[in-house]
Amino acid sequence: MRYADAITPLDPLHKTRLHEGIVEQIQNKILSGEFRAGFRLPPERDLAESLNVNRSTLREALKKLEMLELVEIRHGDGVYVKNYLESGNLELLRPLMTAAGSIDTDILKGLLQLRRLILPDVAFQAALNRNDEDLREMERVIGSDSGLSLNERDMALYRLIARASRNIPFLLVLNFFNNSGLVAQLLDLYFLEKANLSRTLRFYNEVVTAIRERNADASKKIMYGLLVYAERKTLDAIHKKSKDGKE
Repeated sequence: MRYADAITPLDPLHKTRLHEGIVEQIQNKILSGEFRAGFRLPPERDLAESLNVNRSTLREALKKLEMLELVEIRHGDGVYVKNYLESGNLELLRPLMTAAGSIDTDILKGLLQLRRLILPDVAFQAALNRNDEDLREMERVIGSDSGLSLNERDMALYRLIARASRNIPFLLVLNFFNNSGLVAQLLDLYFLEKANLSRTLRFYNEVVTAIRERNADASKKIMYGLLVYAERKTLDAIHKKSKDGKE
């Protein structure tokens, strides 16, 4: 199988942490479809020369791409592009969402749908499994004197609800989203509308009250209602931003 030679060249790099720039370039070409599944990348020597880096730096980048399941390194043969839809992980969500330079609404809709499917059940479990410390932390976070910004308060409450559910895998997934910057970017758009702020503050009190009372059904219903509302309003905000940017 030949390597992908009919492609736009990679850009030479002239900055520190060069391997990160290499990872970003090759990752973007894979996600955009320019480097298709099954293609063999150019030989290591050619890649290093085109990027203006040494081969040890290139190998460091290729190892990272292999960890992301974007490529397969076949020693003695070459580096082959994998089908990221079959092998990729959560770390690809951020570059996928912004690959075109703006938010990909299809990826965003999928992410919001995932939240809507999972979070209500997490709230249900939180009401059943929370302890007194969980509740004290939730009440502190939603208090007006918490010292947290609105974005910090929102992310902290969801994290505490996930922790109270005792669902460690979901807590780790939630941490990934929070730490990747995806949630903060969406919250900045969502909270531009005052009605969204009012609706969310009401949600904080309602869901914490339901969790305090161990009313699992109410917790689930309250969480679902907020997510449906937030999903619609977030997509509306992105559409408006996109429309304003074209005018």
